[in-house]
Amino acid sequence: MDERRFLGSVGLTGLLVSLGLGWVVLQDFPNSGDEWCYLLQARIFAQGQLSVASAPWREFFDVGWMINNGRFYTQHPPGWPVVLASGVLVGMPWLVNPVLGASTLLVIYQLGKRMYTTQVARLAALLTLCAPFFLLHSASYWAHTSSLLTLALSCLGFVSGLERRSRRCLILGGLCGSLSLLIRPLEQLAFLLACGLFCLVPQQRRTYGLIPGLVFGGTHLVGLGVLLGYHTLQNGHPLVTGYHLGYSAGGASNLQVTFPTRYLIDDYLLDLLWWTVPGMLLLAGGQAMAMWHRTQRATAAHRWDSLLLLTCVTGIVVYALVAYPSLVGYGPRYYYSLLFAMVLLAARGALQGQAWISLSPRTATGLLVGVCLVALGLQLPWHLRREAAVLQKRMAFFQLVQSQGIHHAVVFIGANSGDFEPRDLTRNRLDFQGDIVYAVDRGTRNRLLMQHYPGRRYWLYTSDATQARAHLQEIQP
Repeated sequence: MDERRFLGSVGLTGLLVSLGLGWVVLQDFPNSGDEWCYLLQARIFAQGQLSVASAPWREFFDVGWMINNGRFYTQHPPGWPVVLASGVLVGMPWLVNPVLGASTLLVIYQLGKRMYTTQVARLAALLTLCAPFFLLHSASYWAHTSSLLTLALSCLGFVSGLERRSRRCLILGGLCGSLSLLIRPLEQLAFLLACGLFCLVPQQRRTYGLIPGLVFGGTHLVGLGVLLGYHTLQNGHPLVTGYHLGYSAGGASNLQVTFPTRYLIDDYLLDLLWWTVPGMLLLAGGQAMAMWHRTQRATAAHRWDSLLLLTCVTGIVVYALVAYPSLVGYGPRYYYSLLFAMVLLAARGALQGQAWISLSPRTATGLLVGVCLVALGLQLPWHLRREAAVLQKRMAFFQLVQSQGIHHAVVFIGANSGDFEPRDLTRNRLDFQGDIVYAVDRGTRNRLLMQHYPGRRYWLYTSDATQARAHLQEIQP
């Protein structure tokens, strides 16, 4: 199959599968509080605003990961909501991540071809396409899909700039990194650290010099400047992030500056084995370990192995030092942006292993088909059933409201709302109007909100921890 046909097949398959999962399994429902706040902020940006006014009696409208201090906006960085706003403007926000996911497959292919060979490029793209980790994120509203794409583009610009001695490629890579910095700053900073360490290795310094690394890194000042300016406009100070305001206002935080083995091993690395193609991490690890046995025989391909390994190591170390449990999400999502480096190392390891043990092309193809069938026929259905069950529990509240035929009402969400906090279920239009207004239950103070929404019916939702006894009770003003 020629290159154009291969890329078209892989990209189109990734797009269609992601769209199918998004509509059939995830039901176009922003499952987590993060996804909902991304969509809210995208709608705010689509209106040409940075924030909207908080609702009167704003204590009833606390939403997870949204600042609600008189102004209403997300505490997350602006990059992903800006990208998502493009889908909001055309009425198809559900299309954005599937398109970004399909684009990521093409970028990983180009990276593999630029750094290694066409064989590596094709195998890396196929390993990515078959990973449940990749497919479910591409079907969701999470920011990680855009982070992976922009980080991979940044890496492509860096590698092309070094290979071609092209400052233009380095600048373009730095601009992609600037966008990545606006989406998930910590992940791009970890990649910058990897690039810096790569340039400081004596062999690379002799080959490429320090100037390309300085050009690439310096271009990131564009993204840094935009981010600091955004913080100033939104939060009043360039160094005050939305997280500072959210946590100081009493938002829950599980952030720890430590080195916990639980997050590093249990929640992240072991979980990654079941979310990626079988054997992928072992192949990547084997390729990485083989680097230590190379001496004077090191080639340009081996140098790129070291860059990819540094990318994985810095990303893992950063999220081990600044640890946060995965909570709701599709696999160890804090490692999602490392996926391009992992699949390229795995593809390298697979092809090197095939040559080392002298596997015939027919046998190697059979093994690849078998691995892909396990990933798509066993792992993916298992994850889909599990995620569909989680999704159904969160949607049960809204389905209960709909099944009761409730209209023109205010629904108070009690603190005893099953597995979810009321702020994760408080979902309204940006003007806090609409047929049904969802509000956090504040006990006797509920009468204040009832007076603000006169002429409606009022309901209280409660549920036990298992949601086996969820019910709506009508209350009088």
